[in-house]
Amino acid sequence: MEKRIETALIYRKGKQPEGRNWIVKEPLKFTLSTGVKIVVPALFATALSSSPRAIWGLFPPFGDFIDAAILHDYLLTLKVYDRAFCAREMLNRSMHDNKNRLDNWARFLAVRAYDFYINRKTK
Repeated sequence: MEKRIETALIYRKGKQPEGRNWIVKEPLKFTLSTGVKIVVPALFATALSSSPRAIWGLFPPFGDFIDAAILHDYLLTLKVYDRAFCAREMLNRSMHDNKNRLDNWARFLAVRAYDFYINRKTK
């Protein structure tokens, strides 16, 4: 996929559901590890890489992993794939775009920890 994320997003001011303040302006195409082709549609609302402001020094919400974050959000909304698969696809995409392997793995582990927390809370 072509790197054009800076021009492909619109910010919505104000509090949005689940922090989804960003809108994808044009379709974004991805190929999953399974070979399935996915198109994130224009006007899809995303939280990007949501992290508390207090840890932005370690995990800023912007960077070369944004495509991976959008893909992760979109796969979760489809409700076809489980959370573990969505997280692995996020990791795969971030490994492709972001050369900082430590950052990629840290984000992946943070997402999986949150998934574990959600699963514990719902049982």
